[in-house]
Amino acid sequence: MKLAVSAEDSLFRQNRVLDESWAKNYPGASWLPLVKKYLGSAFEVVTADVALDHVVHGFWNAQDILVIQHGQDVIAKKLIHEGALPLALTCFESPLYIGGFYHNISNLAPIFKNRILFSGLYERFSTEFGVNHQVTFPSYFLNDLSMKEIPWEQRNFMVAVIGNKYNVPSCCPSIHRPLEWFWWLRNKLSQFLHHPFSSDEFPAKDIQLQDLRLEAISFFMSKGLLDLYGKGWDALRNLPPRWQNRMSAVLKSHDAKECNNKLETIKNYKFGLCIENAEFPGYLTEKIFDCLVAKIIPIYIGAPDIERYISKSCFLDMRDYKSMDELKSYLQSMPESSANEMIACGQEFLQSESGQRYSYEGFAEFIANIVKMESEVKQ
Repeated sequence: MKLAVSAEDSLFRQNRVLDESWAKNYPGASWLPLVKKYLGSAFEVVTADVALDHVVHGFWNAQDILVIQHGQDVIAKKLIHEGALPLALTCFESPLYIGGFYHNISNLAPIFKNRILFSGLYERFSTEFGVNHQVTFPSYFLNDLSMKEIPWEQRNFMVAVIGNKYNVPSCCPSIHRPLEWFWWLRNKLSQFLHHPFSSDEFPAKDIQLQDLRLEAISFFMSKGLLDLYGKGWDALRNLPPRWQNRMSAVLKSHDAKECNNKLETIKNYKFGLCIENAEFPGYLTEKIFDCLVAKIIPIYIGAPDIERYISKSCFLDMRDYKSMDELKSYLQSMPESSANEMIACGQEFLQSESGQRYSYEGFAEFIANIVKMESEVKQ
């Protein structure tokens, strides 16, 4: 049997993303070489561009290929058009950055036998055919769970590892903010010049959390309580003018730092700021799992249904606090015994069957099982 997997980024093509040592350089990619490993010699696993090239040149029969497509990958689409079987559709990104995929999901998802998507998408397409699976976002290696825990009293207060990204595609500024209109129109023009055929019709402005993220970062940094790591904070022109002003003022006295190893960096803190890009059902990414693995307490806001997947005993929900001041007061008064209890609950979850599904190994095993089941049906 033959399996073709999406490699949307040109860097991932020509089977590069299937190399285990290479994939480790790109967070979120390491499940792909593990799928190849778990399937063994009975399956020939390649990236979609390689499979399409083999079909076009007559080396492979398209009907013998199973396809795992990510998002709206055009190469995987061409392969399916040639006759390959659309086995699984995956998506790991929020509607803020791939609004076109979310908007077109009703036309795309129904042809796949398996849809591995955030649960909020299920109601947007017909489910008469195939099976829906909530994404268990692959976030860590199982051997990361043996990471040494830093004593509570030796830790710094709070950390955030976040690059300077801001994208609210459908959000028009207030009429009373002319500078923001100029900023918005400039960004719209830039977006069109770089991606003239992209769609952002999904109402991302209604669910975005990027303003809240900047609010939390600026608040806690201004109090000297948060260390910020990530790229892009030396240039703030991508932010709306009001955030350019606030963040530049904060960053004058508290520079953002580089982070070469996220887990090794954040384990030295008590709390980790985990604010997703958007508030969307099932949209649960690596942010909270990084904190759990590093044995620090996540301060989370994102998926409104997070308690379907992770017990509230493992994290602090920002929605439970009326203001940043109230949250700050609670964190500063939190007893060490309560903190250790919450960290222990996080470790218990990660060691459970449900928690290990979010590991690279667990997600790869899940995908490999889907492939094996389909190969048995075809035989």
